[in-house]
Amino acid sequence: MLRGWMAYSAMAFAWTGAVVVGSAVTVSTSGVEDGVCKAQYFWKSTAARKAYGIWYFVSYYVVILLILLPRVGLEIGRIIQPRFLAECRLSRLNQG
Repeated sequence: MLRGWMAYSAMAFAWTGAVVVGSAVTVSTSGVEDGVCKAQYFWKSTAARKAYGIWYFVSYYVVILLILLPRVGLEIGRIIQPRFLAECRLSRLNQG
């Protein structure tokens, strides 16, 4: 079980990390073209843009799902299991 300080420190690191990464990428790849400010538009190379896109997808989607899905599966199992067991017991009683 998480302690209170662990939850707060995880939130702080998540917020801080997101702000630092978002700011660094936005500042380094933004510029003005024809009087219009374009954020995350000017990449040094296509490979850099693709690498950042892949890293972003894996970090913010895949990892989060890998962390959450097993936990959600356990919770769903806890909800469904008692009802399923009760139905099995009733069917056995009705048969015998």
